[in-house]
Amino acid sequence: MRTVIRPHVFVLVFALLPVSARAQTGPSEVEWFAAGSLAMTISNSGEEFPANPSILRPGIGGSAFAAVVATGAFVTPHLGFAGELTLPGEFHVQQTWSRDATTWDSDHRDRSLVGLVLVRTGGRRVQLTGAFGAGNVWSHTETTQRSRPFGRPPTDPPQFTFTSTQAITDLTLVAGAEVNTRLSAHLSLVPAFRLLFVPRDEDNSFDGQLATYLFNIGIGIRVWF
Repeated sequence: MRTVIRPHVFVLVFALLPVSARAQTGPSEVEWFAAGSLAMTISNSGEEFPANPSILRPGIGGSAFAAVVATGAFVTPHLGFAGELTLPGEFHVQQTWSRDATTWDSDHRDRSLVGLVLVRTGGRRVQLTGAFGAGNVWSHTETTQRSRPFGRPPTDPPQFTFTSTQAITDLTLVAGAEVNTRLSAHLSLVPAFRLLFVPRDEDNSFDGQLATYLFNIGIGIRVWF
C-alpha cells in the first residue's frame, strides 16, 4: 500500500463568515439553509496515445453518482456563504501499456470539501446563483496490475499480479451556478453545476494521469430556516 498526502490544507473560513455577519446585522436579515442533492461527478482525464505503446492509455477518468450535502447562509439578499461536501462513488478504468503486455485495473474516487461565496439574483420564486470558492480534493485509487509476456493479449493469464492503494490531497478552485426555485417559504428545488479545477502536483506518482477538471451536475432540495 502506498499513500501520498499532499500538504494542502484549506480552512473553511467562508463557513464561519455568516456567524460574524449575523452578529452584526441581526438574525432577521440572515437566511440560513441546509441542502442535500444527488449528482453525477465526471472526471475528465486521460489523453490517448495509440501510436506510442510505451505510454499508459487512457488516463484515470470516468463518472459516478455522488451525494452532496451543504450548509450556509445568505447574509444579504444577494450575498451568501456555504460549505459543500461531495461524496462520489467509485468508477472503474482499465489502462494498458506496451501492446497490452501489462494492464492496470483501477477503482477511483475524488471526494471534495469546499467553501463557497454565493451571489444570487432574480425574483422571489426563481433565483439564479453563482458560486465561487476553494477547498480540497481527496483522490483515492486502488489499482491491480497484471503483467504478461511482451505482446501477449490481456486475455492471457498474467505472470504476476500486484495491488496498490494511493491517496493524494490537492487544492481545488471552484466555479459554478445553480437555479433556486422556491416551492414554499422553507423549501427549494435546486439544480446545480460545479466545475472544480485541480492543479495536480507534477511529481505525484500518477504521472499526470489524474483529471485536472472535475464536473459535478446534480439536483437537490434546500431547506430554509
